[in-house]
Amino acid sequence: MKKDTSVNVRLTSELKADLQQLADRDSRKLSAYIELVLYAHVATRKASAPADPSARKSAKAR
Repeated sequence: MKKDTSVNVRLTSELKADLQQLADRDSRKLSAYIELVLYAHVATRKASAPADPSARKSAKAR
């Protein structure tokens, strides 16, 4: 898939250092590791999301 956009994010130096260590252990660049983590997060959220969007709205209102 072609990457056609960018996002700038400010992190604490501690979080960046932790992410860099994890990326190094996985033999990845930091940006590639962050992308991997985000893909996993999105997949998890999509899998647990209600099928009916109106169900989510009513659950939020509670």
